[in-house]
Amino acid sequence: MVDIEAEKKSVMKVMDKWLVAEQEKDLDATMKVFVKDAICLAPGMPLLTGFDAIKEFYKGFFEPLVSMDAQNKVQDVSESGMRAVVVGNFMMVMKTPDGEVSSEGKHLTVLKKVDGQWMCNAVAFNSNAS
Repeated sequence: MVDIEAEKKSVMKVMDKWLVAEQEKDLDATMKVFVKDAICLAPGMPLLTGFDAIKEFYKGFFEPLVSMDAQNKVQDVSESGMRAVVVGNFMMVMKTPDGEVSSEGKHLTVLKKVDGQWMCNAVAFNSNAS
């Protein structure tokens, strides 16, 4: 029998490490979260499919990133303990030609267990701005 609460804690540890990697603009640590065939639905962009496409996205994302924070909640862990869904809110500051711009938004992240480790299979995020 799967201990759902223990799995939720394991998922949150991965989410916390991922956030720190993003805050530090650590591309290698960030990419360790993703499975090779992951997908990313980023605002204003076509579907990003696969490790290489997501890595290229992050290279461009980290360049103007000034700061970032997030609050995450494990919405669900499957009874099998192999899938998890995380929802959350984020706040970031980005450099633009006109100065720094703050943005708030939300995300939906699907993780799957691979060789005993929680990894991101799909992530979608967007801004709260209209």
